[in-house]
Amino acid sequence: MIQMSKVTKRYGSDAVLQNADFHLETGDFAVLQGRSGSGKSSLLKLLYRETEADEGDIRFRQIPISQITKHVLRREIGMVFQSFRLIEQKNVFENIALAGKAVGKPIEEIEQQAKLLLERVGLADKKDAFPNSLSGGQQQRVAIARALFNKPSLLLADEPTGNLDKDTAADILKLLEELHEEEKTTMLLVTHDELLLKQMHAKIWTIEDGRLHEQVFS
Repeated sequence: MIQMSKVTKRYGSDAVLQNADFHLETGDFAVLQGRSGSGKSSLLKLLYRETEADEGDIRFRQIPISQITKHVLRREIGMVFQSFRLIEQKNVFENIALAGKAVGKPIEEIEQQAKLLLERVGLADKKDAFPNSLSGGQQQRVAIARALFNKPSLLLADEPTGNLDKDTAADILKLLEELHEEEKTTMLLVTHDELLLKQMHAKIWTIEDGRLHEQVFS
């Protein structure tokens, strides 16, 4: 699904990715770990086209990602951001519905899909609530529902449990694993939480010194 070859990404003179290779197969549940500032979030932004590589080749379904319009890419790839990125002036239902409006879906379809997703993430009773009245775990569930709105084939999640307590983090991880099993959505999660990694049944990649390495277990 994703093939990244000899990719370099610089911010000024600092290369967070250097001649890096990475691949993700359809149906994978994968985790990318690394220290803070190692380039984990930058990799997700490259895949989501929030930024562009300085060198190298990134392909999605064998097509150069630079040749795929962002409109099309937003249908194929969902993104859960580290800071949730919920709009404070809109309620839960409206925040989720934004994903459908962004790609021009009919209002009837938007309303039906938003209702289904709210039920799936356990927030049907919070549809009229505003983000500032929700707990961190509830806000993360809203962000996940929004990212899944267009039924993406790939879900990217940047530190999805980073701001949550241990029990809430475990609940969010369980939700993501269930969604992966039920929807067959390919997932790539970024984390630096070693305790979390021990709970996961996933392919694990490590980023260090600008390069990515897949952990192979015998």
